[in-house]
Amino acid sequence: MTESRADGTKKQTTRGILRRSIMKLAIAAVALPALTVLAGMAYQALATARDARQYPLPGKLVDVGGHRLHIKCMGEGTPTVVLDAGVCDCSLNWCLVQPEAAKFTHVCSYDRAGMGWSEAGPMPRTSKRIVAELHTLLKNAEIPGPYVLVGHSFGGYNVRLFAHEYPDEVAGLILVDTAHEDQWPKLPESVKELYAGWTEYLKTERHRGRLGIVRLVGRVGINPKLPTEWQATDQILKLRTAYHDTLYSEWSEIDKASAAQVRAAASLPQVPMMVLTAEKHGDEPPPGVTAEDFARWNALLHEMQADLAHRCSDSIQVKVVNSAHVIPLDQPATVVEAIQQVVEAVREQRPLRPESP
Repeated sequence: MTESRADGTKKQTTRGILRRSIMKLAIAAVALPALTVLAGMAYQALATARDARQYPLPGKLVDVGGHRLHIKCMGEGTPTVVLDAGVCDCSLNWCLVQPEAAKFTHVCSYDRAGMGWSEAGPMPRTSKRIVAELHTLLKNAEIPGPYVLVGHSFGGYNVRLFAHEYPDEVAGLILVDTAHEDQWPKLPESVKELYAGWTEYLKTERHRGRLGIVRLVGRVGINPKLPTEWQATDQILKLRTAYHDTLYSEWSEIDKASAAQVRAAASLPQVPMMVLTAEKHGDEPPPGVTAEDFARWNALLHEMQADLAHRCSDSIQVKVVNSAHVIPLDQPATVVEAIQQVVEAVREQRPLRPESP
């Protein structure tokens, strides 16, 4: 009996040891990934806080109802010019335009929620939400209208919707190679595939950004078109978790909710308007886009730009030579000249074109 009990006890002990080992392995299998995630999130948070100290905002933060937006104003005079950047970009992309325009009027660049120095805002990031926040920003920052609104790329959606929603507060419009709400279904197939691939990439980067992986491996590239002194700042701002979340949301809604919102806001106040159209959208097709589709893509974008130029009776369309899509960095003087023309027309209460009513 004793031997039997001893054998039985030994067997039980072996099974117990095995069971406990399996439990430890199971706990480790669950805990290790969880700890890795927490460590990544902590690393991202600490690094972001460090960046905020090293790269302080050039303007000020203004509460718009639960979160704050960054706005930077320069110059004096009326009307105030408000600058809204493209889908990937922030107020830095106006660094060559704003100081020059500030020589003849008051100019404000700002960062949409989650972009640049602005705090993250509610999702999804559609044009309607963005416009409501911009309106609150200008009011709370005590910047009186009416405004001359300047929008580049996706920013063009926003300034057009703002003009529709608040027509009495808009004195002029400048559309800088802006997106068109009807361009998406007409894109060539290889371009649609390119955009779909980019959407999936941004979706993945959103998760990597939260865990600090993007920061750790240095996946965010430097914008070579920015002046050297701003390139590091641009890179740091694009390492923020808010940036990745916002970029994915803005981009994934641009041809859906945002396009529908702008399409529904068909009417614009009849104010002086300049439409600046890039001569080309690059020297070579992007990877995966055929030469034929690239040519069709460029033709479509020029067609859409011409349509926008007919939205106001007093409008001028200018083809910007030697410029790709990012006109504010490729040909900033052309943007400054357009702003000056519209500002002077507003001040003198005259049309841009003498033949305009």
